Amino acid sequence: MKVTRLLVVCSDNTCCSPLAEALLQRGAIGRGRRDIWVESASAAGFRGLPVCTLPQDFAHSLGLDLGAHRSSPLTAEKILEADLVLCLEERHRRAVTALVPDAADRTLLLSHYLPPPSGDTDILDPHGSGRSSFRRTGERIVEACQALLDGLPKSARPEA
Repeated sequence: MKVTRLLVVCSDNTCCSPLAEALLQRGAIGRGRRDIWVESASAAGFRGLPVCTLPQDFAHSLGLDLGAHRSSPLTAEKILEADLVLCLEERHRRAVTALVPDAADRTLLLSHYLPPPSGDTDILDPHGSGRSSFRRTGERIVEACQALLDGLPKSARPEA
């Protein structure tokens, strides 16, 4: 079985990308998709930081526990292993393609999966904002992850 590898990238890997990673993992399992593997990374290069309180609380309200997650830096190796790279903001997409220019055709904004007018716009990191601001961001991430999984083919990258 070919495994479809998804990589979710945000700035610190302590807020939005760990939430998206957990949602995609749970969603894949819930759909019987054992062929999907998900990882997240920090475009800023952070390593070992825990998830912030607001995303942790939001995830908990969805029945997810992000307590074991620790930030991990974005690397060329992670990008090369991924079939699809999902970025929260355009600047993260630029960071991915700066490391691996050939990944441009498989690097999208996570919001690409949202209906207009939200599609292909940044899902901004609400770090430092209040609970309601993060809830709105979290809801956009939930919607995008569900739409992505609903439309994901058996293989995100055609085999050569």
